[in-house]
Amino acid sequence: MEANTLNTPSEELKLDSDSRTSLLSISKWAKVIAAVMFFMSGLGLYYALEQRIWNPDESSDIHLLVSRLIINVLWFLFSLLILRFSLKLDKALKMNQQLVLTAAFSSLKSMFKISGILGMVMVFSYVVIELIINKS
Repeated sequence: MEANTLNTPSEELKLDSDSRTSLLSISKWAKVIAAVMFFMSGLGLYYALEQRIWNPDESSDIHLLVSRLIINVLWFLFSLLILRFSLKLDKALKMNQQLVLTAAFSSLKSMFKISGILGMVMVFSYVVIELIINKS
């Protein structure tokens, strides 16, 4: 019965000035984090490709290159989701629109979902690798 009351609120969410100020601060810091993450993603991509260009004879490093590219793509995706969250949060607070605020938190939710899935995959991979190593 209580779960129903959480899904259908009786009144709209209202933000006081302290909450609004905190959310604007979160938005600004999210932009800073996204900018740093974009820079790091670009830098990682540059170094991965530069190593491949300067050492084209080493075909055994293709697995390392592919793994670095995957990591950089994921890093880029995380920074894009954080930036989308920040921009939508700014727009929602400036225009006082609940739907845009919901969309902002949807971007953040997507980032946490992807992080959770990747975390589970990493733990599962670690367990499988440990089982294979200990079995040998």
